[in-house]
Amino acid sequence: MNKEVLIKIRSDDTRVAILENGVVQDIIIEPNTKTSLVGNIYKGQVCRVLPKMQAAFVEIGLKRTAFLDTADIDLYQGQVLLVQVIKDPFASKGARVSTQLSIAAPYIIYLVNYPNHIGISNRIKSQAERQRLKQIVSEKLATMLNNQHSSFIVRTAAEGISSDVLCADIDFLCQLWDQIEYNSAPVYSLIYKDLSLEERILRDFAGSSIKYDNDNDSIENEINKALERKVELKSGGYLVIDQTEAMTTIDVNTGSALNLEQTNLEAAEAIPRQLRLRNLAGIIIIDFIDLIDSQVLKILKQGLAGDSVKTYISDISSLGLVQMTRKRTRESLKDVLCETCPTCGGNGSIRKNNDYNI
Repeated sequence: MNKEVLIKIRSDDTRVAILENGVVQDIIIEPNTKTSLVGNIYKGQVCRVLPKMQAAFVEIGLKRTAFLDTADIDLYQGQVLLVQVIKDPFASKGARVSTQLSIAAPYIIYLVNYPNHIGISNRIKSQAERQRLKQIVSEKLATMLNNQHSSFIVRTAAEGISSDVLCADIDFLCQLWDQIEYNSAPVYSLIYKDLSLEERILRDFAGSSIKYDNDNDSIENEINKALERKVELKSGGYLVIDQTEAMTTIDVNTGSALNLEQTNLEAAEAIPRQLRLRNLAGIIIIDFIDLIDSQVLKILKQGLAGDSVKTYISDISSLGLVQMTRKRTRESLKDVLCETCPTCGGNGSIRKNNDYNI
């Protein structure tokens, strides 16, 4: 698959478009005044434990306390620990954090203080290549001191990369972590800050074509389309996408289309791209036209398979609705670029002018 990345740096934000075979599949916007916290590591303190919810709230020095899932760990109030942000604060909710820490290089991810483990990206399908990569990392681990606490994940981009380059990534990550003075750092402090959006793109898309696109309106055109409620399909049908705080609904409509089955198939192909472009997350309900067949679901799942964000599709409901979820890691495109209308209060309608005094 031919992948290309366009970066546009503006005075107030950085905008990135990811293209696959010449078609924009993902848009990422990071305002200069509100950079993502995902990947940052903090020295925090547990301020409240909720045993029945298997959760805890951790003070890390931000405006709101962070939420930590404690299903696999035992915590107590007042405990000091290192946590990493895995989901940015959203609306009235604080950041979501994890005690499983990691730092990344272009080809390798280092899992900090994790039992000896070597993982290979599931997107690398060749068994021979998987074995080659695992052997490289295993041999490198054998030469390292205290390797019982060293664990690594080989990223998708590592496919076909030489042993020397992979080992250089491992050395870099280990040295980087050794330089972090987390033991002497005060509580509520940031001990590791992940890279800026531009730097993360250069790191995470190593090997892809990366261009700076400040003089081209292609990114802006795609952003404008992705903010529209209605998405036209080739058949004459269309999608209506409504985003609310509780969930997102996608309604497939026939419009001028005559072939209902074809419209459903086109919608199944278009929806995964719209989810990525708009970065829609949480509960998503899709209302296809009438009864849908297995081919529609197959195409939908195939499209979602290329999504770097975790998704899950449940069975079709008794009402014929497709129910799915998509993991939320950052704000949607609409949340980043839009604000609530002061006239309608965000409900999308205003009262008509009439003679009634209500």
